[in-house]
Amino acid sequence: MRSALLVPAATATLLAAAVPARAQTAATPGASAPADPASVVRAARAPYEQVKAYLLRTAEQASDSDYAFRPTAGVRTLGQTLAHVAAGQYYYCGAALREQNAGPDDVEKTRTTKAAITEALRASFALCDRAYALTDAQALASMPAPGGRTTTPFAVLIQNVGHDNEHYGNLVTYLRLRGRVPPSSQPGA
Repeated sequence: MRSALLVPAATATLLAAAVPARAQTAATPGASAPADPASVVRAARAPYEQVKAYLLRTAEQASDSDYAFRPTAGVRTLGQTLAHVAAGQYYYCGAALREQNAGPDDVEKTRTTKAAITEALRASFALCDRAYALTDAQALASMPAPGGRTTTPFAVLIQNVGHDNEHYGNLVTYLRLRGRVPPSSQPGA
């Protein structure tokens, strides 16, 4: 995961170009400005909020025995997968915010109960909420990445969404194997 920040800054530029330009509208005096639909951070925040809701509902709805479930030897348990997501978010969102050591060390190894893992997951989302509130100027500013490369906070935030979705997909399978309906398939999802 540590080498994942190697996505070049050009990726963020290409993603930013895909966001449609804001329509020109007249402002109503005294009204607050509408959210900018062309904001690259806003474009990243929408899928982040969706997977955040699914992951938190998974963490809350899974039983203690679900947390210990491992579909086969050699893979993470459901609880370890949620702790891994929390650790990943500390890494990605901490990097996007340019905060070294943004979370506790070894979340995956030190958080073993449903309560402790859920607490770590919520704290990692609080950190990410700050990262997904960056301005476009902050999110598109160049920053160093491993290997002497550069990237942008925006590219890192996109990687975080991908990582979260990858592991939510794993959790969907875990839940189905346990006879549970995953949050994304529940009514009103």
